[in-house]
Amino acid sequence: MELSQEYFRTCSISQSLPGPVVSAREWIKNHYFLPFDLPELAAAIGYSADYLSSLFKRSMGISIVRYTNRLRIKTAKTLLSNYGVSIKEAAFSCGFSDEKYFMKMFKEQEGISPTQYKHSFSRRNIN
Repeated sequence: MELSQEYFRTCSISQSLPGPVVSAREWIKNHYFLPFDLPELAAAIGYSADYLSSLFKRSMGISIVRYTNRLRIKTAKTLLSNYGVSIKEAAFSCGFSDEKYFMKMFKEQEGISPTQYKHSFSRRNIN
């Protein structure tokens, strides 16, 4: 039931978004684990970087960089909590080319460091 609700919510959101934004979201979803920049994304889907950035921000209420980082952090949380990978492995597996930037973005988004997250999650599983 939850999966079908998520599917229909995602479909209704995608139908109301402009085509370039939908294309950008799909491209990011398929390439988030690789380091990339805005010009590379824009070229891949055939739009100028400035236009795509502006349209994405207007439509989604969030920048492309922040959207990508949220997706990457979400994946990193799964890796850290379920697979016991190191902070460095999680960072590079999720497309961050700099471990320190990953730690900064993680703490900004989650309110705790990746190390604290990993330790608190492992304790929660033990209890």
